[in-house]
Amino acid sequence: MAHIEHAKPEFIVRRSVDVAADDLTAGGRIWKPGAFRRFPWKGLGSVVLAIAGIGGCVAILIISSESPVRSWSFSPAVYLAIVVAVVNILVHYALTEGAAIQWWYQALQNKTTVGDLHRNWDQGNSFLSALFAGRRSTLLGLATVLVTITPINGPLL
Repeated sequence: MAHIEHAKPEFIVRRSVDVAADDLTAGGRIWKPGAFRRFPWKGLGSVVLAIAGIGGCVAILIISSESPVRSWSFSPAVYLAIVVAVVNILVHYALTEGAAIQWWYQALQNKTTVGDLHRNWDQGNSFLSALFAGRRSTLLGLATVLVTITPINGPLL
């Protein structure tokens, strides 16, 4: 039998971390530490923009109360509907980002079971699972239910 030697990958040292050369050439990204880099900017940004959208709704209501509707190119209700739709999308995105972060946080806890992780994922991604969770309901499940029913505010404008 012929003896086959396996080639060892070359290692490149960067900031005292050994990284296989294949990882760098295959399009892989190197993990970089730091709280600023790991901060959930997309989730926080969507929450901040949603709050700004609520401020925009208030501004539309204040401006429209002091002027006749005929002076507007579109009815104030149209502007409100557009802003509220964007706010609903942003809130849903924030929930999605928060659910992923909460899942990973729970996964890193000592006494978390696979069942706990499944329920967390299920309630964060399914309205019906969150609604019928019963005594195993979580704060994430409540957030899922509330975010899912928020689009009802569109027809109420």
